[in-house]
Amino acid sequence: MTCKKCNDTGYVPRKGAREGFEDACPDCEKRREREERKERAAANLAAFRASIPKLYAKNDLGDICWTKMQPGGVGGKVKERVETYLSVLYDDPAQAKCFYLHGATGTGKTHLAIGIVLAALDKHPMLTALFL
Repeated sequence: MTCKKCNDTGYVPRKGAREGFEDACPDCEKRREREERKERAAANLAAFRASIPKLYAKNDLGDICWTKMQPGGVGGKVKERVETYLSVLYDDPAQAKCFYLHGATGTGKTHLAIGIVLAALDKHPMLTALFL
């Protein structure tokens, strides 16, 4: 979409100023703000639907360091089990009943649980989850 005011440069000449002085294009600013609001609303909706505290709403499986997840290098096993669970969930959500996580404080259980829920919501937006 081409902006008629700025031709998609994002800037318009400043009124009453010498050449070269520009202001942000008000139409492009409004469009960008609308897009950002839509993105925030989508993230908030997913977080709300899963009852995830906003602090964790941006977590996903992509930023987990699997090799450092637990002492002893069990991250690979955890990753494999998560991937298996998600493949079952993606194919037939009714078959993926629950996923139990346990471990010491600070080992990434909350981060992992939220990543699983958000991955599930991406694939099946009508699923529900409960964050306790």
